[in-house]
Amino acid sequence: LVASLAVLLCGFSLTDEAEEKAEFVDSLKRDVIKVEHSIDVTKDLIKKSKGAPYLPDIVFRLAELYVEKSRLVYYLEVETKGAEQAVSSPESKLLKNEAIETYKDVMHRFPEYRYNDKVLFFLGHEYHELGMHEDMLDTYKKLVEDYPKSSLLLEALYIIGDYYFNKDDLKEAEQWYNKILKYRESPLHDMARYK
Repeated sequence: LVASLAVLLCGFSLTDEAEEKAEFVDSLKRDVIKVEHSIDVTKDLIKKSKGAPYLPDIVFRLAELYVEKSRLVYYLEVETKGAEQAVSSPESKLLKNEAIETYKDVMHRFPEYRYNDKVLFFLGHEYHELGMHEDMLDTYKKLVEDYPKSSLLLEALYIIGDYYFNKDDLKEAEQWYNKILKYRESPLHDMARYK
């Protein structure tokens, strides 16, 4: 009786897990469709907003939508094909490249945009996720140089320091960590001191 009950409970567990996974996959598919719709609406809005003062915000939002869709596509592929195959997802990479081009477009078309420090920060993040480390470093160094009062400055310094730390270039890493210590106290100070 106990053995039969255990088998029965295991069967429910597997069924529940399979159902939960199927529901999760369905929700990811719905989310991809919603983001695709948002991308289309945002593109239409961009066309209608030529010369509007809020145009840079809309183009920036388009880049964020590409990033969001890229993540959803990646998670969908992890769930349906497995993590190993999802790592090399061509669609996810294509969407990340669309985001990169859109972020670069914001910087080029709107050099005085008030959130260009954020544009650079997110651009650097996308380069990092694609393994484009030289581009990532150049982007974060540009943020540090061009936006010394950015709220993202310390995080950019820390990412640069971590890059060199992980490459065992400790002398270079230390220089970037020390730059963090020159600014007002933040949670990143502790990590910079530790490293």
